[in-house]
Amino acid sequence: MTQDINTPNIFDYATKELSQDAFLCWILSFAKPEYKIDHKNLHLLALDCFDQLLDFKEPITTLVIKTQVKSIDIWIEINGSHLIIIEDKTFSTLGNDQLERYYKVAEKEIQKLGFKSLNCVYFKSGIESENVFKNSEFSKFWTSKNLKDLMQIFKKYSTKIEHPFFRDFYLRSFERLRRQAEFYKYIKQDTIDVDTDVLEAFYKKLEEDSVFTNWKYNDQRGTRAYYANDYEYCGVLPYVYIQLDRLELKLKIDLGELREERGKTYKKFQEKLRSKDIKSIFNKVYDLFVEDQTLKTCLLKQGRISVHNFMILSKFERTAWMAFNEQGELDYDTTKAKFLQLREQVENRRIEVQEQIEDVANKVLR
Repeated sequence: MTQDINTPNIFDYATKELSQDAFLCWILSFAKPEYKIDHKNLHLLALDCFDQLLDFKEPITTLVIKTQVKSIDIWIEINGSHLIIIEDKTFSTLGNDQLERYYKVAEKEIQKLGFKSLNCVYFKSGIESENVFKNSEFSKFWTSKNLKDLMQIFKKYSTKIEHPFFRDFYLRSFERLRRQAEFYKYIKQDTIDVDTDVLEAFYKKLEEDSVFTNWKYNDQRGTRAYYANDYEYCGVLPYVYIQLDRLELKLKIDLGELREERGKTYKKFQEKLRSKDIKSIFNKVYDLFVEDQTLKTCLLKQGRISVHNFMILSKFERTAWMAFNEQGELDYDTTKAKFLQLREQVENRRIEVQEQIEDVANKVLR
């Protein structure tokens, strides 16, 4: 399948979740028996989507597809006795209890209607950490699918279907997956930042290689802040750890003061923290790490202190943890090796000076 370069791709503009909902509903609707003759390949594609993506393998005689039923993205009733719900995500992430709420709504509905079965599918076309889905205790009731799963089905029909909706979605998705697979080509020696698909693919690879166990993003005031670390509270506080913020590697400290503060209570918490001599913690803990001659050569002390429970002590020189090939593109394997070595050095130093870190913080905070 080739694209007419003079023809714009509608999915370059229809990037929101509602647009993806509409496209998925459009494709799946071709599973209706009346499309079997005149739209044979779209009909077969839809049946394959039900079989392989939605795990519904029975013959389809009647099909009702709705959107935004009880806030659920896609609601599909089959043969008057089966229900499939799809929670569809592009770039956003799951709410804290979305899987639970939607499962309970659908379960109640099939009992009321007397349906035989319920299939719940979480479809994510962007990239996210495995923890996002698995952390929900209700994930066991859901099947997780992604863009690669869908494109494996679409690939079979890529030369058979010329409908512009299918063509545009396939070509744009194919390009997205290619960029994600070749993320290292887009992280350049002189590049400060990269687009979302490339950054997420880089983070996902680090997660798959067990470099980081945790990566997320927060939407704040119209911007998206990405971060990755492998820090999990283990009872040792304050705790110094490494965190990757987009493409900046930082040395941070968890002061252990933050609990469940939100909104107004968080403002009060921050005011209380500002009343302390936080600068002395910043300076003295930083000094403990630069006493290590290896770390001294790669740490860049922050010029401005941000008063927060999770305080940035320093940034790392880019060359201390990233490597690039002759073309100026990221050398992922060497970068991973350099990072793991650097993290080991930081952890060894943290263990050596942990008691001193605690003494410094306790004098200020207690």
